[in-house]
Amino acid sequence: VAVIVVGQIQSAVYQAREMTFSYEMCSSLAEARTPEAVAHTLARQIQQLFQASLVRVHYRDSDSSKTVSKPTEASRKDQPDRVLAIVNARGLVGEIQVWCGNYVELPAEDSRLLQNFSSMAGRAFERVQAMGPGNHHYDAKPARRSEER
Repeated sequence: VAVIVVGQIQSAVYQAREMTFSYEMCSSLAEARTPEAVAHTLARQIQQLFQASLVRVHYRDSDSSKTVSKPTEASRKDQPDRVLAIVNARGLVGEIQVWCGNYVELPAEDSRLLQNFSSMAGRAFERVQAMGPGNHHYDAKPARRSEER
């Protein structure tokens, strides 16, 4: 009986941690206003969360492919431990590559947490790409009354 209770407690703690990590990622991505900011946010959050030795986010911006790495000075020639596709309504927009660090074990690629991160990334890229350059109307200062006349 005690083993069952301990298992249920561990499961509840793990689910609470997943929810917290997902909330933190979602709130950080909500602040991003450009594809580059989305990529930097993803790389930084994932690198910090899993203490990964390297996180690379590859993405398409207009007609070019770009890459953001955290930490920026890190370099690896071996294959990443996890690769997550970034997909949205426009199709494949990039991928997240994660190399495991020394302290934290990475969840499986098909884990709910990594799949949520991948899904959030796709939606964030779609949102900022839909805004496009020059469509940041909410960033503009409101017109003064004297300028409206």
